[in-house]
Amino acid sequence: PVHVQARLNFARTFRRRYHRSYARWQANTDIYKHIIFSDEHNITANDHSSRQMWVESRKHLIPREVSNPFNTRRIMIWGAIGYNYKSPLVVYNINEIDPNTDKRVTQTQDAYHRRCLIGSGVIQYCANNNMIYMQDGSRTHTATKCKTYIASKGVELIDNWPAHTPRLNPIEKLWSHLDRVVADMTPAMTVEALIANVKTAWDALSHSTVNQFVMTFENGLRECRAANGQY
Repeated sequence: PVHVQARLNFARTFRRRYHRSYARWQANTDIYKHIIFSDEHNITANDHSSRQMWVESRKHLIPREVSNPFNTRRIMIWGAIGYNYKSPLVVYNINEIDPNTDKRVTQTQDAYHRRCLIGSGVIQYCANNNMIYMQDGSRTHTATKCKTYIASKGVELIDNWPAHTPRLNPIEKLWSHLDRVVADMTPAMTVEALIANVKTAWDALSHSTVNQFVMTFENGLRECRAANGQY
């Protein structure tokens, strides 16, 4: 119930709270075209098409079998999208061991700050174009060094994004689309091949495709309000 109420409050107050984020915005500025949505995603070499596979023996099995995680190549990616905007894709090969930490390579607050916020140029883009930046409330994102960097650039941050609300975030819909595109490509037999496929699919995303996902946010808020937060 707490999350449902927070979700409903967010949907009801979003436009009123953020519609004057920048003094340079005009009265007719479309706020939904001035938001950058970001998130991480675990992507695998799974086949999402329900196709069957006939092989002579198990060793010939293409590594796209959903039911066996040990047979599936997987990586973590991060990206950000906005109207007519797509960030560079950041890839974390979670199959490797970081020699500095002796743990699998993944997104830490330092990596998020260095590789995503700074390295991708997304925050600088927001600063240059009076864009609002969206990130969810994970500890990696809300670390002091990350929020301090965003504030230092004069970028408005959506700081009340409700928990457990993936349907509101347009980039979640784009991730599902990317999963299907990658599944239709040449099967990835190695992690390196999966990374290459994902980068190819991301680079091929047109602005018109990205814009279609970005502009679902306004309708998502409307649907959330209509469902009284059960969204």
